Amino acid sequence: MDVALKVWRFDPASGERVLADYEVDAPEWACLLDVLDLIKDKVDGTLAYRKSCRMMICGSCGMRMDGAAVLACKERMKPIVESGHVPVISAMGNLPVLKDLVVDMDPF
Repeated sequence: MDVALKVWRFDPASGERVLADYEVDAPEWACLLDVLDLIKDKVDGTLAYRKSCRMMICGSCGMRMDGAAVLACKERMKPIVESGHVPVISAMGNLPVLKDLVVDMDPF
């Protein structure tokens, strides 16, 4: 299935934020984290995000989708693709952004 995303990118060197468009072919079982992995592996190796357990427990892949807090490993993409919606992905809003979807976890 073709999955389209918009991802807020943040460059710490310049302080610039840019909304980047991505589209990848993903399996029907893919979650948001799988799609981010495909983007990083096949489209843009500079995309930064966190992941760890992939079991919906640790919270390291926490981010925002259309402003709502989600775990990227839990959020299935098939229903979103079928609805025709292109989600906007951004870093968690309660911590300072270090790069792209990675936030500073020290205050946590």
